[in-house]
Amino acid sequence: MTPLRLTALITALFAWNPVQAHETETCLMQVAQATTQLQECQVRQAAEGECDASQQKLDRFVARCVEQQHPESFIARAMAYGRAEVAGDPAKSPYQVQLAKARWKEAQTAPNIALFLEVFPQFEAVRQQLLEPYGTSVCPDAYEGRAGRWVYMGDAIMLRHNLMELEAQPEQRTLHYFAPEQPGHCYPAPTADAGSLRIVNIPEMVVDDVARRGAAIRCLSSDCSGDRDSLKAEYQRYQAAYRDYRLLIDCVEAERRNSRRVNFKGFGGAPVPIPEGCPPKDVETAYLNTKGLAESLDERLFERGFRPLPQANSLQD
Repeated sequence: MTPLRLTALITALFAWNPVQAHETETCLMQVAQATTQLQECQVRQAAEGECDASQQKLDRFVARCVEQQHPESFIARAMAYGRAEVAGDPAKSPYQVQLAKARWKEAQTAPNIALFLEVFPQFEAVRQQLLEPYGTSVCPDAYEGRAGRWVYMGDAIMLRHNLMELEAQPEQRTLHYFAPEQPGHCYPAPTADAGSLRIVNIPEMVVDDVARRGAAIRCLSSDCSGDRDSLKAEYQRYQAAYRDYRLLIDCVEAERRNSRRVNFKGFGGAPVPIPEGCPPKDVETAYLNTKGLAESLDERLFERGFRPLPQANSLQD
């Protein structure tokens, strides 16, 4: 923009008063020139804050014109004139394109993050880690699978019995299924209306933390189907062992009372009935074996974290 063209603009604005036009020329010229400089900067802007100095300069000149009581319409026309001198659209600058992509990525990943925080609210601090790697060259519209990232495949709710206090209420425990991501495989984020419990791109540290509490199942299959079957079978063994354990406690107690009745003179009365289902012999041995099995299964399911047995082709889709 040349001073001559600016002078013509200002003279046109104040054609009815040449004196006022002369007094205003410097102020509006500065506004127009500063607007041009800001527009040029914004068109090529590549990073945040790169055009802050140009914006502040324009703000100072506009404030000066306002102090001099120039009409807002004149200031606006000077700014419009300054913008018109620059080719290109600031909305298409590298920085704005970068911001648009970030907004798009945030919108695409929001349902996945919302589901994650619904299931694991204690891990709010890892929210930002759930944004990457989404929208890579390999997976433009999905997460790119990487080592150390996991897919949450739902949970299993079970009852843990107190083997020491038999009258205590069982404790409800939740185990979480995690399948390992395969590097290079694309994992679409769940949509907001999918109603799915499938959560992708979970960092290793989350799975490690859940595992330390004995609540994580690291699946050996990509869909956790075989792992679910394995857990179901193990839990059924646990439930059966607990039922047998409770029965054998009564069996042992009845046998001991009858033994005392026989061995001690004067211990009268009818024999204690043996509960139905008790083994015909070696009751103590059966009790100890079943107690050990129940304790071992309890530890395997709820203390150390259940680990499925490897299966052939377990990581194939």
